[in-house]
Amino acid sequence: MEQRPGLRVTDTWGAATNDDVTIELFEALYEELGGPERDNDLITLSDDDGWKLEFSRGSVRYQNSEAAGEVGALNLADRDEALAVADEFIRGDLEALLGRSWEKN
Repeated sequence: MEQRPGLRVTDTWGAATNDDVTIELFEALYEELGGPERDNDLITLSDDDGWKLEFSRGSVRYQNSEAAGEVGALNLADRDEALAVADEFIRGDLEALLGRSWEKN
C-alpha cells in the first residue's frame, strides 16, 4: 500500500521519521511503550495538516496542533484496537476515525 503523503511518526524517545510510515513500524514502536526509563512515553502519528494521534499504553488522543482543535481521547481496549486506530490514520480513513467514541476533556 502506498503511504499517505505528509505522515510522520515520533517514537518514545522523540525521534521522528517520515520515511515509510506503516502499520508495521507503528506496531513495533507501540510494543516499546511502557518500558523502563521513558521520559516521554508517547508515540505520535501526525500529518502535514497538523492532525495527530498521541498514543500511550491504553489510550490515544486525537487533536489538531495547528488549529487548536481536539476531537478527544479514547480509552483503548487492547493492542489490537490501538493498531486499528493507527491504521485508520495511516490510510487516511477519517470517517472511521471520527466514528469512534472520542471523549472530550
